[in-house]
Amino acid sequence: MPSQTPLSADTSDLRFELLGDAALLVHIGGETGERRSLAAALVEACRDQPLRSICDVVQAFDVVAVFFDPGAAEQGGGVESWVRGRRATLNGAPRVTSRTHTLPVCYDREFAPDLAALAAHAGLSEEETVRRHSGAEYTVGAVGFTPGFGYLEGLPAELQMPRRDTPRTRVPAGAVAVGGTYTAVYPNESPGGWNLVGRCPLRMFDPLGQPPAVLQAGDRVKFERIDRDRFEQLEEHSRSLGSNAPDGTPVLRVVSPGVQSTLQDLGRRGVRRWGVAVGGAVDTAALRIANALVGNPAGAVAMEATLVGPVLECLADCEVSVAGGVPEAIGGSRRLSLSVGDRLDLRGLTGGRAYLAVQGGFAASTVLGGAGTDLQAGFGGLGGRMLRAGDSLHQANATAAQRADSRRDSGQFFVGREADPDVTVLRILPGPHRNAVDPTQWEAFISTVYEVSSESSRMGIRLRGPSLASGGMGYGASFPVCPGAIQIPPDGRPIVLSADCQTLGGYPVVACVIAADLPVLGRLRPAAGVQFTEVTMEQAGCYRLAAQRELSTTLAGVALANRDL
Repeated sequence: MPSQTPLSADTSDLRFELLGDAALLVHIGGETGERRSLAAALVEACRDQPLRSICDVVQAFDVVAVFFDPGAAEQGGGVESWVRGRRATLNGAPRVTSRTHTLPVCYDREFAPDLAALAAHAGLSEEETVRRHSGAEYTVGAVGFTPGFGYLEGLPAELQMPRRDTPRTRVPAGAVAVGGTYTAVYPNESPGGWNLVGRCPLRMFDPLGQPPAVLQAGDRVKFERIDRDRFEQLEEHSRSLGSNAPDGTPVLRVVSPGVQSTLQDLGRRGVRRWGVAVGGAVDTAALRIANALVGNPAGAVAMEATLVGPVLECLADCEVSVAGGVPEAIGGSRRLSLSVGDRLDLRGLTGGRAYLAVQGGFAASTVLGGAGTDLQAGFGGLGGRMLRAGDSLHQANATAAQRADSRRDSGQFFVGREADPDVTVLRILPGPHRNAVDPTQWEAFISTVYEVSSESSRMGIRLRGPSLASGGMGYGASFPVCPGAIQIPPDGRPIVLSADCQTLGGYPVVACVIAADLPVLGRLRPAAGVQFTEVTMEQAGCYRLAAQRELSTTLAGVALANRDL
């Protein structure tokens, strides 16, 4: 049942912080209940009449995050003025509507390995602990961490228990858990450090559902205790899923998959509200070059190879292209003509990532407006996973591919600013927690040459080097984050978030890599040196324009070469 909360007309309680050069955090003041209502109403107002440059608007507790195109005229201050204008339209608005969900939970011992510990912590019997947990009414403060994961506020004080010292490597989908002041339902199987007290049989996140996530910020939640028989009935019903497997003509077979090869595009828009990562290619410039070389749209699906690329066998004559850190034997970013039986060896990558495009694009599952592979949530691409030996890759648009009658290779093309073999300098803007770092620590941060850790991934680049003291920064409620945000975890070693980063983060963000340098993150290899240099917002805009001009010049050269073939 929808419920309605009165909304104050006060307009003097908005505080703004930039999150890099492509996002704005709006902090809401006032009483707790009113802050949440105002945040929810502001999100709705912004979504109802968005600027063309707005990519997404999301709520997390008392914060509204507005993500925008860094090249838009409304950048920064213009977006702030627009948000203030949307806030002004809420004057006199009487109510904000929220939904109430009743979620069934089975508290049997098999599903609740930490229930006894929680009861002991609370000084209650297990039965009374279950009664209090299922008897409370909760509010969804934010959705993030993983797709569909709702942070539920309202946990009785006596049931508030710290997270486990050692996280589990596997928490099953549907696990009901307690962590600090929150309770939650894990939507998908994942690692996790919360205390498991029950299991919900419902599918909390279905990428093909409408909407894909059961919970949204501001919703209310009640738990209903059920027995094992009822759990099994509901589970069997909720686990049935549809699919949208890719179609097309098989053109390549994976002989050897490499370290991490996936199908990617330019990412998804408007999905952060459900905790879904934007994703897409880490090196977007290289993806655009690869697609341009075979005449594809910029965001057509291509293969992203990481560190050690795949070996592929051609199943049908086709035009392909490679761009980025391609092996030296290929001779740089270029178009290639493959015939049946040919093998393409991409194992010796010269950079962190390379991209392989086929004329017409690769066929892939389109989910939530994008076809890129989301490895954490397990959708998009080819079954939501990395490529395996024996996989067949299909050409999405064979008609478009047949329009090319040339069988000659193109010349070599470059993809802009490369990662330096010795030390790559990443340009940064101060982050929301910059002031928590004293001048001496900040100077150490920007003067240190860090080393890229082998533990880096599409979610983030982990750096090795001197620890940045983080004791005074605090670790509060999670808030929206984005690719390029530089987090400082408790060990003090920076993490630069990348394309598949979570939508919410609890670690302090001291700086953000500027938009112009985000593709460079995809070119870094383990053991590479990284150093940061601080720039102004105006300088970030100049660097972005320069990068766009360089890419446009390269794309124009590609178009000219394609015309001459």
